[in-house]
Amino acid sequence: AASDVYKRQFIPIEATLEGNNIEVQFFEKSNEPVTFQVKDKNGNIVFQDMVIPDKQEIYKIDLDGFKADQYELFYIEKDVTFIGEFEIE
Repeated sequence: AASDVYKRQFIPIEATLEGNNIEVQFFEKSNEPVTFQVKDKNGNIVFQDMVIPDKQEIYKIDLDGFKADQYELFYIEKDVTFIGEFEIE
């Protein structure tokens, strides 16, 4: 249901662009896998990975080989998706 999305205003990650990586810090532990996707501005998936969130570990997305452009980072849990934009210069 659409209303379920709005119950959780809490964003469960912080993603930071560090050099050639996006470094993701999780704020909650989960046994459910989550999916990361990076899409280019044409909506093509240029990166996808599934991971079990762990507060103790920094998860890194390697951007090596990505060309300078606008991208969107998707963080997908089973019932909710968070989207962030970033640019590689």
